[in-house]
Amino acid sequence: MACDREHLVHAYLDGELDTAAALEFERHLASCPTCSPLLAALRQLRAALAKDHFYRRPPAGLRGEVLRRLDREDVETARARRSEVGVWRRLGEALARRREWLAGAATGFVLASLAAALLFALMLPGRDERLAQSLIDAQLRSLRSDHLVDLASSDRHQIAPWMAAQADVAPPISDFADRGYALIGGRIDFVETRRVGVLVYRHGAHVINLFVWQFYDQAPTAAMARDGYRMQVWQAQNLVFCAVTDAPEPELDAFVSLVRGRLD
Repeated sequence: MACDREHLVHAYLDGELDTAAALEFERHLASCPTCSPLLAALRQLRAALAKDHFYRRPPAGLRGEVLRRLDREDVETARARRSEVGVWRRLGEALARRREWLAGAATGFVLASLAAALLFALMLPGRDERLAQSLIDAQLRSLRSDHLVDLASSDRHQIAPWMAAQADVAPPISDFADRGYALIGGRIDFVETRRVGVLVYRHGAHVINLFVWQFYDQAPTAAMARDGYRMQVWQAQNLVFCAVTDAPEPELDAFVSLVRGRLD
């Protein structure tokens, strides 16, 4: 029986699904009699095609032999139509033209390849761009799927051990309700390929997600805006923090100042 998710098998195999979609599809694979065998067959085919016996290099002298035969045919055909002197003159001109064409074609191919590679590199999103998009995606998922918090609490003594067990991160946790930024809970989410902890605050009609993960490599330290959301990213205490919200910039700045003040 056909499965309505069968088209996702290739995307899953090629790593084109985002982390949340991949996890959901893995759960589907565990019980689907159509997608699971198809995935196994595709993996087997990929492994077979990667083996060396599918590829053969031509013999070292093949190119020279082909060129010699082509040259011999050119000479014999021309000799039948023209005198011997004319034949060799035209053959020399043809060979010269062939060399020029090959040199021009090779140069053009190299230049075209370099231009294509440069264009492709320019079209790829930068690291900050990918991070910003992943954070926005996580923000939208939490708002649209009624999954804003996994643990509803303002008690840092309750949130801290739960988050450490779920995401291997134990960030400093503070409630700023007296300053208008109330802690309402925490959840676990994904940023790029990382499993991160998120502290969720409410400020009037706005939600502020404070993403926290362990510092492993270079992290941007920047303020960014995208799709109506603002975010600020910084590093402290071997952790990376990122506050994301649709609140106005001064209100985000005030929140970040409160958080960073508790970290210092």
